[in-house]
Amino acid sequence: MMNVAAESARLKTAVPLVYLDQWVWVRLTRAAGGAPREPSDMRVLDAVRQATEAGVVFPLSVTHYQERSRITHPRQRTDLARTMASISHCRTLCSRRILLRDQFLEAMHLSIGKPAFGRTPPEPLGIGVG
Repeated sequence: MMNVAAESARLKTAVPLVYLDQWVWVRLTRAAGGAPREPSDMRVLDAVRQATEAGVVFPLSVTHYQERSRITHPRQRTDLARTMASISHCRTLCSRRILLRDQFLEAMHLSIGKPAFGRTPPEPLGIGVG
């Protein structure tokens, strides 16, 4: 049986990830366009850009792509896409279904020893919506 530290290390990604909700991306976009909602949004945008340069990943999810596609104004959609791409580098989280299945199998294995087969954890990050 593995110790707790070894188990928690297996569940971590190789790089730090920070998931931003859609409203945060919208505020970052407004700040990037020179119209921040609050003055602090400019500092947040700068901090996020610095974190990106330092190797922190701000991935997108399928939900981000879906919500962005519902924006009817072309310029707003383009501005949001530009901000998201410049910060996320189009890195996207693996589908929720795949991640949940993997977590379920891992929990079952740790709890009751089943499934007993070796599993290969999915890669949590990919590029683009696919």
